[in-house]
Amino acid sequence: MTLAELRARLAKLNHLPGHAEVLLADAEGNEYSPLHDIDCAMYHPESPTSGQLYPTPQQQPADCPHTPANAVPALILWPV
Repeated sequence: MTLAELRARLAKLNHLPGHAEVLLADAEGNEYSPLHDIDCAMYHPESPTSGQLYPTPQQQPADCPHTPANAVPALILWPV
């Protein structure tokens, strides 16, 4: 899902009150955790279901491993 797709889906939920809790589900959908933080990074997929994160160009320290050329910007949602 892209950020644009997420924004569009969230826009349809304008009936929810602003104090509604944001939860993240595990892959099986049987455990839930509150959203703790968000971050951005570069994402390099290594398979259809997983990959590695790298710093954005603005975040990248000099001693960081080289970000692969085909890495894409990503929004990271961190659970509690």
